[in-house]
Amino acid sequence: MCEDAASLFAQLALNKSKAAVLSVVPGYCEPFQPIAFSNRFPPVLTEMHCPDYTQLSLNELLLKCQETVLTVTDEQAKCIEGATRKQASEKNMFQIQGRAENCI
Repeated sequence: MCEDAASLFAQLALNKSKAAVLSVVPGYCEPFQPIAFSNRFPPVLTEMHCPDYTQLSLNELLLKCQETVLTVTDEQAKCIEGATRKQASEKNMFQIQGRAENCI
């Protein structure tokens, strides 16, 4: 990275507003990560996706599922509850949930 760009990124990082360009610059992108990717939350299920699994037979896939362990600590559960508590009062949430359940 050239000195001018490095200087610009450093100055933007000092600014209290988040400059979108920093979201893709190593060393500056951490504040842009969703809170779900922090250690306060368990792994996001989509992170467990492996394209190779699409080639497995049903029995092989079921075996992979049985081998998969997902643990959620009490602290992580409390963080999830705190972050999602207001969703139940959102007018559209039940409609969205219903659509998602119908897709499964």
